[in-house]
Amino acid sequence: MKKIAITIFISTFILIFSCNKTTHLVSIVGNDTDANGCKASAGYQWSKLKNECVKTFELPIQLTNKQQTFSAGVFITADFQKAEVFTMAGVFVLNIQSDNTYLSEKAVDVYVLKKVNNKWQFGNLKNAEPSYKEQ
Repeated sequence: MKKIAITIFISTFILIFSCNKTTHLVSIVGNDTDANGCKASAGYQWSKLKNECVKTFELPIQLTNKQQTFSAGVFITADFQKAEVFTMAGVFVLNIQSDNTYLSEKAVDVYVLKKVNNKWQFGNLKNAEPSYKEQ
């Protein structure tokens, strides 16, 4: 009789607490389209210069950070007047400054993309060491 009472008590306890009315949100894989229609889960990101979704790891110029844990994709317009750099910290649009040197449009925290010894480098202008380099 004692075993039956314990079983009924445990069963009632489980039943009461399993009937919680909390709604659980389900995340659907591939349901991550941004405002421009780009799917991040498929590797797409919006390019302001190309005016379309791009896979940054397929861009013509690829840079990696010093630890080789993150990559950055670089797109340069056909007229060589602007460059767009896609990093983990964000997307940076840069204007041509001189041959093989591009500077960000912002006056604060200026970023530079430049070619040194035929290799592209990208980083904050105030830092001595670039954040990303072409291998």
